[in-house]
Amino acid sequence: MQNSDLIHTLSVLTKKELKQLHKFLLSPYFNENKRIVAFFEYLIDFAPNFTDPNLEKRIVFKYFFPEKNYEATKGLALRQLMSSLYKLIEKFITHSSAELLETQIIFQKNILDFYRRRGLHNQFKKQLGKWNKMHGNRTFYGHLYYYEAFLIQDSVFSYHSIRNIKNTCGEILQDCLHNLELFSLVSQLHYTALLLNESKIFNVALPTTFADALLKQVENGNHLTVPIIAIYYHAIILLQNRSEEHFFIQYKELLNQHSRRFFIYEARQLYVYAKNYCTNKIGLGNKTYSKDLFDLYQNELRDKIIYDDGKIRPDDFKNIITVSMVIGEIEWANTFLEHHRYKLIGKDGEEVYWYNKANILFYQKRYEDALEVLEKISFKLVLYKISAKRLIIKLYYEMDDIDGLSAAMNAFKVFIFRDEILSDKNKTRNRNFINLLYRIVNIPPKEHIKIDKLINQVKETKKLANRKWLLAKLEGLR
Repeated sequence: MQNSDLIHTLSVLTKKELKQLHKFLLSPYFNENKRIVAFFEYLIDFAPNFTDPNLEKRIVFKYFFPEKNYEATKGLALRQLMSSLYKLIEKFITHSSAELLETQIIFQKNILDFYRRRGLHNQFKKQLGKWNKMHGNRTFYGHLYYYEAFLIQDSVFSYHSIRNIKNTCGEILQDCLHNLELFSLVSQLHYTALLLNESKIFNVALPTTFADALLKQVENGNHLTVPIIAIYYHAIILLQNRSEEHFFIQYKELLNQHSRRFFIYEARQLYVYAKNYCTNKIGLGNKTYSKDLFDLYQNELRDKIIYDDGKIRPDDFKNIITVSMVIGEIEWANTFLEHHRYKLIGKDGEEVYWYNKANILFYQKRYEDALEVLEKISFKLVLYKISAKRLIIKLYYEMDDIDGLSAAMNAFKVFIFRDEILSDKNKTRNRNFINLLYRIVNIPPKEHIKIDKLINQVKETKKLANRKWLLAKLEGLR
């Protein structure tokens, strides 16, 4: 039963949402089946993990249907009860979504259309006035903003047509077309940016001529004064890997000014484009973009864009700490680490915390303390496990512990060879790291020709973990 859609859905609801769902189920308007309420109350005792053995189907069946035989009926009664509760939960989700700004427009339009069809003209006008005020004062928008405006204008046009108010129909139709035009343009920009960003993952190429034509349309239509269009315009330019830095500066400024006016999921994606741009520049050797990347993360933290219900994803957590240490903000990184320790998403938050703790200690050159932290944690996440193993190798190297380094390097090589979870890309990155490190360890100091040759190889190796650290060690051998 723990693997059912019902339990999976219940497990992601917050305490507040579960309380609201309970009230929803108790309402006779939505539910008159008291057994469903009892079933929900039984299940909720096992929240939030729902891993208790008493959730086994036969046990639950016997509790609610003691007069029936599970095997003979194949648990039909329980399956029906689960299905009924699940359908009510979906209704609750739909009902709750009415409070979200993104979905309010649909409800506003439905109310307007109801008043229009029933001839309630005063109510129609009052509701339209409320919407116009809400839309005019709205501080949030996204790529659907102009579609929402079109939907309302469509209702207004229908209302005026029915009442035969001809003198304003032309103006309303013009507004409809204008909003449709902007919606179409913004949507094309939005999805073009998404596709350009994801093209390497999905292996789907967007014709360059399409993106260029879209940018020309923006320029020729004088649309760059519209913030949402200007942001996507500059995002596409960045994603095309254009080298002109002023485009990136303008994009950063636009994000800083307007990102708080987007819904979080859209604002977060807009920041991804900027962060990827910085990461690519850093990968090409332009270290100045590390500060830009740090600033972008700072802005996301300031505006709470990076959070999901107050929680932070482990990848963002790690990246923030890493870039802050790169630019020398080690004390800030340590404060961030401790402040966000219990805000990590997922059940493996502790190992994520301890790995990053060890990484900060490494940057502080507290090598023995870092090694002590890593040796007491049994990492389950494969990417953190391999990162921890690499960090242990680096610690032994910095401590000049030849025996520890040799043992750690050999164990690392065996781990990469035997692991069946790592992607081919990650295996190659780590295999190149250990192979190059073996060569570094065996180079005598002052062998400048060999050192220079190896430096070039490290620089030219495309898939390589810890490139910067390897280069620093080679420079140290000069």
